[in-house]
Amino acid sequence: MLKLLFLLWMLTLLLQGNVSKSEMTSSLSVDYKLLFQQSVKDTSAIIKRGEYDRIALFNENIDTVVYFLNAQQSQVLITQDIITNIKNYSKIVNLTYGALNKKAPSLFTDRYNILEGLELFNKKINSIGLRELLVGWRELSKLKRDFIRHPTKKLKLDFNNKHSYIVLLITELYLDEEMEEPLYSFLKQYKEVFDMMEKAYADVGYTYVAKLKRLGYKIKSDLLFLPL
Repeated sequence: MLKLLFLLWMLTLLLQGNVSKSEMTSSLSVDYKLLFQQSVKDTSAIIKRGEYDRIALFNENIDTVVYFLNAQQSQVLITQDIITNIKNYSKIVNLTYGALNKKAPSLFTDRYNILEGLELFNKKINSIGLRELLVGWRELSKLKRDFIRHPTKKLKLDFNNKHSYIVLLITELYLDEEMEEPLYSFLKQYKEVFDMMEKAYADVGYTYVAKLKRLGYKIKSDLLFLPL
């Protein structure tokens, strides 16, 4: 934690022009590994939770890591593949951020509203007690999580079909309006958020977004074995 605070402090000085990149990298030592780990956390926050304000720090961290590795190439055998992978990782994150900021500008707030309404929604469907509805909701939630981690056309189709199935189940229960409307409202909002994220991911390309997790693991693994 102290290391991370130190890094953030150094980055602030760098942004303010009070320290040069060469001074910063000399102070970082092996902490470039920690910087990239923080970048992976920022990636998740940006593309899954809509915390778009973290993109500036993400880019600064990536630039610092790349600068440090380039500066050390004359002393330590650092393959160009590592640096290329880091740049590709950054490119995908920025493309996804750009698409999300355009297609889902209110993702952070929308996601917060869903989390706020989740407890009430769960209470209502539990009170209904229909097994098919409970199982269907769990499956829909899993499909959304899986799609965000590894978007594919099949997962998109499965999500849409499962969502329609749940809405149909509720309709066929002939609940009173007081019970029915909040369920419809929550499911509508849930799908709207999914659709916004899906459109953004599609603009970037499902395969590129899906590549992020695997590429992040590879970079962290390669950095771990560098003798710096």
